[in-house]
Amino acid sequence: MRAKPWLWLVCLPWLSGFTCGHPQAEGTYTWAVDTAADGGGVIRDPCHLVSNPAQLASGNLQVIGDTARIDNFTFGGYQLQMVGSFEYGIEIFTMDGSAANVPATVSGQSCSIDMASIHFDATTDDPTHFHGGLRVFYDVPSFPACQCEAEVVFRASQP
Repeated sequence: MRAKPWLWLVCLPWLSGFTCGHPQAEGTYTWAVDTAADGGGVIRDPCHLVSNPAQLASGNLQVIGDTARIDNFTFGGYQLQMVGSFEYGIEIFTMDGSAANVPATVSGQSCSIDMASIHFDATTDDPTHFHGGLRVFYDVPSFPACQCEAEVVFRASQP
């Protein structure tokens, strides 16, 4: 059996140690509501989940190939891990995370959130800045007054 000549073209990038590189720098980032965006950056927040627009969230970004991960993503006083990926060939990435049994304040009321989920889409601006949209959803079927959703436009930067 003779080796196919085109196989070298497929395997050459792998053999040369080629990796998917993204300019987004790893490290600690702070998220803030983009107050310059339409509507002041807050798309929807009927339950007042965004208490401090200047310090919306924080976390430690890691990039491994096309996979992105944020450890210790902190929002509203609780932490979770975010995991996602870059789109192929462009500097846009998406991340999701969730946490169970989270204590939170919703419309001034203390709540125990059954499931808090956070999703964001982001675009790299430069190695230490990115921007996008973030959505937070609190699921509390047993206590509808604590169920809520917020959406904001954000900017994230390294301190």
